[in-house]
This record gives sequence, C-alpha cells and structure tokens, in this order.
Amino acid sequence: MEFLDNIKDERVNCYSILCKMSAKEYLDLVSYAYENKGGLKGQRSPLKTKSAQRIRKRMMDDIQKQSVIPPIVVGIRIEEELFNSLIITDTESLNSFITSLTPNKHLSIIDGMQRTTAILDARDTATINEDYQVRVEFWVSKSTNSLIYRMLVLNSGQIPWNLKRQLGVVFTQFTTELENSVSDLKLIETDEGVRRSEAGIYQASDFIELFILFGARRVSVDLQAELAEEFTRLDLTETSGNAQFMECFVGISSILVKLDKAFSILTTNPTDIELKKYRTGFSIFSSQPARAAFVTACAQEIFGILGMQYDEATQLSKFHNLIERFNQFLTKIPENQQELFDFLDLPSLDERATLRSNKVGEYERNFFLSAFKTLIQLIKSDNIVNMTPCWSNYQ
Repeated sequence: MEFLDNIKDERVNCYSILCKMSAKEYLDLVSYAYENKGGLKGQRSPLKTKSAQRIRKRMMDDIQKQSVIPPIVVGIRIEEELFNSLIITDTESLNSFITSLTPNKHLSIIDGMQRTTAILDARDTATINEDYQVRVEFWVSKSTNSLIYRMLVLNSGQIPWNLKRQLGVVFTQFTTELENSVSDLKLIETDEGVRRSEAGIYQASDFIELFILFGARRVSVDLQAELAEEFTRLDLTETSGNAQFMECFVGISSILVKLDKAFSILTTNPTDIELKKYRTGFSIFSSQPARAAFVTACAQEIFGILGMQYDEATQLSKFHNLIERFNQFLTKIPENQQELFDFLDLPSLDERATLRSNKVGEYERNFFLSAFKTLIQLIKSDNIVNMTPCWSNYQ
C-alpha cells in the first residue's frame, strides 16, 4: 500500500486519504465488509440484464488489460480520540493505521461496488495480473453521519442502487453506536429469527427506514420509484449535511424508545370495549407507520417542513426544546392500568386508525403523522391531559 495524498474535508470533518495498492491487498482489506453485508453481496440485487452483463464483461476485460479504473471509495469510522490524534503523511503511517483496524470491521465500501465485483470476478477467473494496482480513497471519520453524507453525494446521480440498501452499507457500522447511545434499544436482523417481544426491540431494516424518513422529513417514500427516490436522496443529503443531524436522530430515537416502554406498561383492557388492532400500549409502536410518523413529525419540528429549512442554530435550539418537552411529558404518563388506559384512549385510536381504506399503510402513516404533530403542539404548550385530541384530529 502506497500513500499518495491526504486532504481534510472541513465540511463534514473527515480525512480524504488517497493511496494505491495491489488488487489482492484491496480484496483482503474489504473482505470482512463484503462478506458481512457491508459490501455488494446481500446489499444489492444481482445484475442480470444483458446490458449489465456486458458492462461487467467489459470492465473485466479492461482490468485484464491493465486499464486504470476510477478510485474506489472506502469509508472508515474510528473513535473520536483516535481521530483527533490521527496523523497520516506517508506510506509508513498509513500502513500502521490500516493494520490497526481489526478485523476491518470499521470499513465499508461507499462507492465502487461494481468495480469491486469486477475485480473479484477477474480474480476468480484468473484473468487479473498479480501486480494490477488500484487506487483507493479512504474517507476517515469519527461520525457515521459524515460517511453517509459523503456516500449520498458520491451516488447522487446513481438511481439503480436502492437507497435503503445503499444506506444499509454504512448503517451497519452505526447499529452498535446507536444501541450504545440509546438506552434499552435493541436492533435485530431479519435473519436472526427474533421477533419483537417487548418495547425497545425493532428490526434494523425498519430503523434504516426511520433514518431515511427523519432526514427526508417525509412520512413515507416510494423507494422503488426512481424520481421519488432521487428527491428523497437530495432532501436527505441536504438535512444530513448538518453537523448535529446524527445527534438529533439519536435523541429522537431515544424518545421513541422511552415512549414505547411507557405505553407498553398498559397490558390490559379494563373495559368491555372490543379492540381490533391496538389492544395494548405495546401495540402502538409495534406499528412501523406509527414509528415512521413519529420521527417525521419530530424532523419537521426540528428542521422545518419540506420546502424550507431552519438555520443550524435554530435547529439545535428546537431539538433541545423538543427533547425537554418530551421528557416532561413522559413524567405525566400514568403507570396504573386504568389510568393509563384512559390516558392513551385506545378505543379512539383503534376506531380511527383501523378505518377501512384501499391504501391501509398510507392511511395509517398519515393518521399517525397528524397525531404526533398534534402531540408535539400540545406538549409545547403544556396543555395535554390525554391522547384523545391526537387520535381525533385527523380529517
């Protein structure tokens, strides 16, 4: 591995380190990320079209002929203490730093998936020269948010890669950080075979969606629609570029978990009213539409509604105020079963949230968005007795 250049990006506070290395060195370096859903496999659908296969074949032919391919961008997230003392000015210091990353769990490929796969294919078919060199640009940051912002900018014009999968590459690094930052939060993978059994447990993929919605300030997006996805990407890029964006997401996630646990204390129905879907407090945030609406309502309160955006000082002020108001609200939620049942007013929620509609998911997201925007206004004015106005305000 040979050091070429090092520039600090003051916009997102990370280092851009350019180097070159053999293809074998590169594949060894990113093998952990590639095999553990930090790379193409499991994150991106196989390219099966004839044109895609031709492009892959052409790239392999280019590699065989020693053609120079564009630099591959690899993200590296490290602890703040190491980041603040990081000095890389030559090949020796670069190799020492990379060697210290064990076992490369800090790495994620944020631009260059197709090139990586072409190199792998060339290696597997023994058509790559042993001394074939690739250039790699390391983006080193103490914040996952900086890497996500950089990835969104790099891929802003590349529609084919599903946005949710794209974020999943970097978000895998963020999972542990998020769980450590938010008390009682547990994120599970779909293939773990674990179901949500108590408050605070959610699918990791659902939280990736919450992250997208929080940044886009939308209650839902059709991630399969190319135009909608591109606008979402731009909205998310604009919002996530703010220095305090990740702090806000962590803070709102923490409030979400606290509300989930407070509501989940209600385990009985002390009345003879038949409830269809929302039978206990636990069922409220078992619904992804409710979670999506909650983070969206908070994002719009903090950053501004779509089409406008507050300056960063205003955003930070609104965030801290919102957290303070929610913490005050949490102290007012009763724990007695009868009192909590009356407070949550599940009969009103169950009746209005389960109205028949041709687009149930869309209806529920819009219903809960209205409910939580109402809740935010009520707690800001310190004028909330129960949740009934929240459930009753949607038209």
